[in-house]
Amino acid sequence: MLRVQTPCPPSPTGLRLPLGARGASRRLELLDAWLAGEVDVRQAVVTLPQARRTYRISVPTDAARERLFAAAKADPTIVAPHWSRVWASGMALADVVLARRAELRGRTVLELGSGLGVTATAALEAGAHVHTMDCSPLALAL
Repeated sequence: MLRVQTPCPPSPTGLRLPLGARGASRRLELLDAWLAGEVDVRQAVVTLPQARRTYRISVPTDAARERLFAAAKADPTIVAPHWSRVWASGMALADVVLARRAELRGRTVLELGSGLGVTATAALEAGAHVHTMDCSPLALAL
């Protein structure tokens, strides 16, 4: 189970998502529509170096990343989008999570600064109940 939360103010769109399992399809529909208006994304393939597990994730396009960084540079109230790339440290942690899956199965895990979600995805695969936190609503939506 994945729970997405953000400690930052909600997006200016005021996006409100339906709760519960029945609302899952509607949540995805609303997130896709909101994301389309916020940032252009592309699909990327990430392969963990040790586990050799491959994930397909959504990442901002290069042009979108440049716009996000330019906006953050121009306005100090906007958090720089360091979440918008896959970090080697996140991939290494995901490898550790999969190597220790027996210890995580059925446990609740909190990932702070979840970024694009590679580590959270590995924790879900390991059978953990995952809560993700990031200051960027865009990161959480992806």
